[in-house]
Amino acid sequence: MPEANVEARVSSLETSVANLTTDVGRVLMAVDSLRTTISEAQRPQWANWLSAVGLAVVIIGAIGSAFIAPLTLNLAHHTKLLDERGIIIDGLQDRLRNVESDTKSNLKTNEAQFESLTDRFEDVRLNGSPITRERLAVLEAAVAELCKEPPK
Repeated sequence: MPEANVEARVSSLETSVANLTTDVGRVLMAVDSLRTTISEAQRPQWANWLSAVGLAVVIIGAIGSAFIAPLTLNLAHHTKLLDERGIIIDGLQDRLRNVESDTKSNLKTNEAQFESLTDRFEDVRLNGSPITRERLAVLEAAVAELCKEPPK
């Protein structure tokens, strides 16, 4: 993983923790203010429990949003990376298909050339090459001349 990416993520987490700390501080101040207001108003006992439950819901919501926000950002980042990798993989697959079709056509051409050379080799093996035939004819003519002349 590149260092710049890790530093950005750590920075994002530090910012999230700082925001969470600020939010918790505000919530605590609000709780203290509510406690003071409730004690001053001297509400019945059930009203205190209702306020405490409401406060608990607010605290849980603040903590939950502080943890969910970075996860949502991470998910969006990873989704973007997956889309980019998918495009790269599609390009590589297209290139692989092109190389495969080129290889198959080259293989067919090479097979045809191989068959042609095999036929030519078999012809030379059975009948000899034209150059060999010409040299053989010259040698036969020279031997025939030698045979015609009487030895001296």
